[in-house]
Amino acid sequence: MAKTTQQVEISSDLEFEKEVLQRLTAIEVKLNQDYKALHGNGKKGLLDRVNDLENSMSAGGLLFRSIVSFVAWIITLVVAIYAAIKN
Repeated sequence: MAKTTQQVEISSDLEFEKEVLQRLTAIEVKLNQDYKALHGNGKKGLLDRVNDLENSMSAGGLLFRSIVSFVAWIITLVVAIYAAIKN
């Protein structure tokens, strides 16, 4: 018995739906893996690590600014002493 056009369309629609569901399932699995990587899965995730790095850099930034300001103060002092000696 030959398949009618309607049966062929239903068959191709079912195959298309099956393919779409498979792709959506794969996307969902990938999103779950990405979420676990970002937020952690029993340990620190990437977002926590980035936050820790930002906090440590801000503390290091304060130290760096302090050193730079001290060096600038020393240079200013040397220039002032040189100007006083020259005049």
